Amino acid sequence: MDRGLETLLLDDPDIARITDAPGLHTADSYRTMPDAAAAGRTYSDAFCGAAISAASTTAYDASSANDVRGRRLDDTDTAGAVLSRSVDQAVIAFPDAGAAGEFVAAARTGWAACAGMSVETLDTAGRAVWRVEQPHFGEGVLSVAATHRSGWVTEHAITAQGEIVVDVAVSSADAVTDRAAKIVRDITDRLAQ
Repeated sequence: MDRGLETLLLDDPDIARITDAPGLHTADSYRTMPDAAAAGRTYSDAFCGAAISAASTTAYDASSANDVRGRRLDDTDTAGAVLSRSVDQAVIAFPDAGAAGEFVAAARTGWAACAGMSVETLDTAGRAVWRVEQPHFGEGVLSVAATHRSGWVTEHAITAQGEIVVDVAVSSADAVTDRAAKIVRDITDRLAQ
């Protein structure tokens, strides 16, 4: 791909506008696929855990993804607690358009199998149980929400355009969905330019 993957990611102000969270800022950037297990995060069901979290080795096989660029944003306070939002946006280059499309098609089938299931996550923040909702596919974007009893919602959305998979997760305390899908569409618009 001629265009640098990094230039496809949205800037902090764009993400803040889409998510209605003016305090969002980049907390971390990555150039290799994040490894959830190495970071201390586990899922009761790894497959369904991949349905509710953005770019990680839980979902992506290192041999299929050629390159990745990602950015995690949040609105942490000075003590480091996430106040109301976190966003993980990533673009992943596959060997060709066919491989990228197959990845999204497999996710569409797999995420549907996770609908109605509960997935327990365990990490440094503690234990949490998320209920996976029914995935939606529209305008070429696959999205699924997972709800927590506290009212938090994580929305995960992906699409493929050419050899690039766009992968975004938005977690928020206000249970508003479609933000991840909007970010995916905006990144996809950049790919078309």
